[in-house]
Amino acid sequence: MCQKIGLKGSLKLVFVADEEAGGYYGAEFVTKNERLEADIGLIGEPCGIKENWEKIDIVSRGETCFKTKVYGTQMHSSIHDLVPSVNASVKMAKLLVKMDYELKFNYKPHPLIPQGVTMGTGVMVKGGVYYGVLPGYAEFSTDVRLLPGMTPDDIKQDLEIFIEKMKKEDPELEVEIEFEPLPLGWIKPVIVSEEEPFVKILQKTCIEVTSKKTSLGACAGWTDARFFEQFANIKTISAFGPGLLTVTHCPNEYVEIRSLKDAIKIYSLAAISYLNN
Repeated sequence: MCQKIGLKGSLKLVFVADEEAGGYYGAEFVTKNERLEADIGLIGEPCGIKENWEKIDIVSRGETCFKTKVYGTQMHSSIHDLVPSVNASVKMAKLLVKMDYELKFNYKPHPLIPQGVTMGTGVMVKGGVYYGVLPGYAEFSTDVRLLPGMTPDDIKQDLEIFIEKMKKEDPELEVEIEFEPLPLGWIKPVIVSEEEPFVKILQKTCIEVTSKKTSLGACAGWTDARFFEQFANIKTISAFGPGLLTVTHCPNEYVEIRSLKDAIKIYSLAAISYLNN
């Protein structure tokens, strides 16, 4: 039997797509074109690394994505040892490895992000034409997970210093950096205060439902929280939901049924508690 619950406020559910591609046709479109108003928002993204409901992500790292383009000499591969030539794929491979090990970014540490900046070097790699053709062009793509306080100019400056160093070490290296267009070119970090009342309600509710004390943390990646903050002026908790990030994007991605059931209880009880305060 269902019992009618009187609430002092209203609860809105927003379901969107396109998050993986940057959110342009999803949360960004909705927050720009719909009149959304709320005191607080919550993104139901996975928040666990080792176990479900591990932490409430009140901080979300941002991201910037860029391509590193390397140029060489396109010619018949059978004679590249007889005439001057540059294999763009080989140059690219060497630069990729050096970037992964040697490129460092300057940033102010954050207490909830002990790992600092994370760089995914070579998340995509392209190059070459076919057998028999020495490649004259190759590229690799990189994503950088940002901390609060970092700026586009900071990233570009650190990259320029690194590239100039690589060119001095290898005078044959012809390379350029191209940042992706927005939103992937620059996604700003998101922060919600740990003193936010709904955060404390979520902690209390999680203990009631799972018997676990949930800590406060930071989302390793980013979520749609930034759109609700930027375009709808809604403070939004970046991630607190069922599932583990360690299986996200893996071939066998899954969410435990028990965690989904816990999500129903946590969200319902937390919403009731917040709306009746």
